[in-house]
Amino acid sequence: MPSRQERRKAERNAAKRAPAKGAAAAAGGAAGGAAGGAAAARASEIMDPVGDWTTQAADPFALFHALGREIVKQKAGAGDREAQRSLGRELVNEADSASGSTSLGGSGRSPKADVGFALCTAQFPDRSPDSNASMWSPDCVLFDEGAEGTALLEKAAGQGHAYAMYELGCIHNARTEYEHAVEWFTKSAEAGLPKAMHNLGCQLEEGKGMAAPDYPAAADWYKRAADAGDGRAANNLCVMHTLGRGWAWQMPPATPFESLVS
Repeated sequence: MPSRQERRKAERNAAKRAPAKGAAAAAGGAAGGAAGGAAAARASEIMDPVGDWTTQAADPFALFHALGREIVKQKAGAGDREAQRSLGRELVNEADSASGSTSLGGSGRSPKADVGFALCTAQFPDRSPDSNASMWSPDCVLFDEGAEGTALLEKAAGQGHAYAMYELGCIHNARTEYEHAVEWFTKSAEAGLPKAMHNLGCQLEEGKGMAAPDYPAAADWYKRAADAGDGRAANNLCVMHTLGRGWAWQMPPATPFESLVS
């Protein structure tokens, strides 16, 4: 049987160990909580961006890498704009890959649509071809493989996603639907996306989707994009300046001949 002195010593040692265990447990809990909080914050940042374009994911496939396709589809169905943009881009890319297109949205009509187009042409020889793959009759529909993806991008753009607006501009431009391209590039540029400003400047300079080129407006958008750090826009602005486009440019006054020979 231990003596009273030995029992007191054991009690003191136990008392010393108790706070140490508590501190270790608290530290472990705090570390786990911090890690879990960081992961939750990262997921929230990717999935539910708020504010202007600088808070939106530049990489359209960030959610796919973080969450996987099925969860992205669920979130897109629930109305999450980042998920709608990500899934929309994936579907458009898949359509492009299947058709061999090298530009975003350049697939246009799919092989299914081409078959339908041939049937419709045979059935309605007096009608002009419909390049937008719209319905000619209830029994004769042209399919667009990227239609679902484009619709998702439009939903994301409707919720203020500047990158989705830009990508819609690229899709319509690839399909030579220039008026729609200008419309979406304008919306994205006004939302502040520099590369959309650059692309809008290109459309304006070339006169795509309008009656004639608008050099002053093109130069203005190039300048805005260049000020935001877009090097391509800065280069285009220099070229326009060299060509005298977008400015009321005049030759500098001639140097008097006497000053050159004196």
